Amino acid sequence: MNKKLKFKRNAPCPCRSGKKYKKCCEGKVDWDHIANDAPHKAMRHLSICGKNLIFLSLCANILGFDPSERKISWPTVKKAITPQVVQAIHLAVMTVWPDEDDLMRVLREEADDMSGLYVGTYDLDAVRKGVTRHCLYSDSILLVDPFTYARHINDEYNPLIKPEQYITDTLKCLRLWFGFAPWISAGIVRFIRTRDDFDLKLKWECIGIQEERCKQHPELGAALEAEAKGRLQAMEERMVGESMLRLPDDYMADVLRQTCTEQEVQDFLKHMKKKREADPYYAGPADGHMRHSELTRETTGANYEMAKRTALTTGSYLITDLAYRWKEIEIDRKGSHIDDGNWTPFAKAFHGTQLKCLDNVPLERALELRENGCLEKMRGFMRRVWSVAERNDPYTKENIETLTAELQHHISEAEAEWKQIDLNLVKWVTVELAGGGGTAVALGKPGWMPAVVLAATGQLIHAGMKRLSFKKRFPAGFFIDCR
Repeated sequence: MNKKLKFKRNAPCPCRSGKKYKKCCEGKVDWDHIANDAPHKAMRHLSICGKNLIFLSLCANILGFDPSERKISWPTVKKAITPQVVQAIHLAVMTVWPDEDDLMRVLREEADDMSGLYVGTYDLDAVRKGVTRHCLYSDSILLVDPFTYARHINDEYNPLIKPEQYITDTLKCLRLWFGFAPWISAGIVRFIRTRDDFDLKLKWECIGIQEERCKQHPELGAALEAEAKGRLQAMEERMVGESMLRLPDDYMADVLRQTCTEQEVQDFLKHMKKKREADPYYAGPADGHMRHSELTRETTGANYEMAKRTALTTGSYLITDLAYRWKEIEIDRKGSHIDDGNWTPFAKAFHGTQLKCLDNVPLERALELRENGCLEKMRGFMRRVWSVAERNDPYTKENIETLTAELQHHISEAEAEWKQIDLNLVKWVTVELAGGGGTAVALGKPGWMPAVVLAATGQLIHAGMKRLSFKKRFPAGFFIDCR
């Protein structure tokens, strides 16, 4: 007879929230019963982090990888992508997120933490900037799952019925998920879904409110049009490059032979082969032949109205890299009732600051803030800096320059103090070893070395204490190691 599982109070909670069982689900969810007799019920009791980890594991299995592998070879992912894999992954999305009730359960649980909800450009580099910057003062960053939720999609565009149309789109979504896998495991990044995936009436209601807001505020419509033109131009340029990769080799060879030598033709085909291998989203045949058409899909995670309603549930502030989205937030800020902590204006200025030490902050540095209990201190530091930088209009672009200068001042001040600590220690050791020690030897005193060692030990202890107090006195010192 198999031994039944029993979860201990000090063990990690089975919902995978990162908390201990006694401080999370004990007394609320009977995990002993679920684990032993009703595993099919587990999904409805997992935290967002738990759902994310399960989804990553499901994707790895579908692609034929060991879920425990820390690094997954992207060229191998591209080779593994087939219409059947696309279909299976989109089915996994629906398995992890079964319905609206389950979604609302986990979103409400987020209200206990301070989180930022990112609704901007869903490109890996753009999202990485949002995550690595804003995790420095937030408990977590919420990202809207970019995968299409297939339940209410028309058959003509449904990834479960026509998965071949979603090959490239699936690769883009997977790259984002796998790119943040370590951050998910650390509990910093959490992918969520929004209610309009399950409620079509709500989706159209939010779209209607968006359209009405644009009519009432012409400046918002102008900002949206300008943003759309820029994104459309970038999309067209990208599509031209992608189309070149998809042209059949024999077609390109026939065109080139009209003006080029055979050697030049072959060199060009080799070049295109390398380009296809290097492109993160090209997963077609090696000869460039495409046997099906694909959809090109762009997302910002959610429109503003849906993002606002989600933030009201999770207690989040909003983050974006889109000018028109900031304009939406600014126009609606008085009546939105979101972001009681007033972090959104700071987030706009902080997102635009031009400091290299804020670009791509490594995971281990973000974890250090949490493990050392310094996250709240960093928030306090950010608040103090923002109180100096903020103008009457909290959303003005001038705040970006002022905040950048203010942060740079604090970082430079911390750097100067750190260098002085090291300089003073080096000077003392040099004097003691070159001066005091030399004199002792000349006088023939055999006990000089222990005296120097004891003195040096005292100075090292003193320097160590100054270093320990350094981060308390200079919170901006955190950014020195991020350069």
